[in-house]
Amino acid sequence: FFFENNCTLPAGTSSDGAGCNNGDSGCGATVLKGASELSCMAGYGGSPAKLQATCDTHGGTFTSATFCTDVNECATNNGGCAHSCTNSVGSYSCSCNSGYSLNADGKACDDVDECAIYNGGCAHRCTNSGGSYSCSCESGYSLNADGKTCVEMTPAVTLTAQLPMTKAAFKQQEDKFITAVAQSANVASDLVSVVSVTEVESTAGARFHIQAIVCDVVTDIAVPAVPPLLTQGTLNDQLQAVNLPQCTISAPPTVVRRAASPSPD
Repeated sequence: FFFENNCTLPAGTSSDGAGCNNGDSGCGATVLKGASELSCMAGYGGSPAKLQATCDTHGGTFTSATFCTDVNECATNNGGCAHSCTNSVGSYSCSCNSGYSLNADGKACDDVDECAIYNGGCAHRCTNSGGSYSCSCESGYSLNADGKTCVEMTPAVTLTAQLPMTKAAFKQQEDKFITAVAQSANVASDLVSVVSVTEVESTAGARFHIQAIVCDVVTDIAVPAVPPLLTQGTLNDQLQAVNLPQCTISAPPTVVRRAASPSPD
């Protein structure tokens, strides 16, 4: 065919002769094109009926109640995509979840080994996993809150003691308690800290209750060993010296490693 001033087709429709041509009653008349001359492009579906257009020397636009419509490839088997499928007019595309990259086939997803690039930002060890990774530290170090850097752990001793006091009363006497523990352990007071205080109720006798304070006391020491003087007897002697009630050590002193001195509750 010899075409001139071809009419515009609906989106997704291709033509084998759908336009004004010299045989169409001399352009300017209404033109009908049948399905045999029309087909749907890739990414579209449907069976175009006859399209009608008024063509003049400036072209025109075909109109019809039935024409090609977009096919949602993602609706069938996720478009063949391993992770995410995004439909678009006349096409679609695949994408991958975080931690994965799109394969050269445009559909499969490959795990990204974050540890292969600058050790994943980890200060010590980096462990890759499907779609993610994690950092860990060498022995004697603790992982920081940022999940990447490591801080050296220092030796310390912790014990749990109970005193017949309310939490409010203990808070007012906390400095005296720290002094007593330091004297008992034979260390400086600034190396002792109360890391938690919990008020518990216990029964003493048949007629009344007392409040006990649970204290986890940490002392920094030069070597990872429990000071031999840090016993319930020596601690109570020191508590008596500062006018505090006698305590019960409910958990014996043990060696721990910690990153830094925590703040009391």
